[in-house]
Amino acid sequence: MIVAASCVTLTGAVPEGWMVAGSQPAKYAAGVDTTVLYQGHRSAYLKSKEQMTGGFGTLMQSFDAKNYLGKRVRFSAAVKTEDVHS
Repeated sequence: MIVAASCVTLTGAVPEGWMVAGSQPAKYAAGVDTTVLYQGHRSAYLKSKEQMTGGFGTLMQSFDAKNYLGKRVRFSAAVKTEDVHS
């Protein structure tokens, strides 16, 4: 899975402000792919380290919603998958 993440700064492998979570986060690798761009922005990726994980992983971020109380918030994303098996 590739998730578009605009204006990211690298600290280690995971973009700053993002984290790998889920039921099996240690079984997933995440980082920034500078070769896959979306509307001119680098993309973040999440990929399984194993063929079958028996759980799930997520690349996510959280923030304090206090600054957005009473305001309209719009979320959009682009997702590209490769070699996904169920």
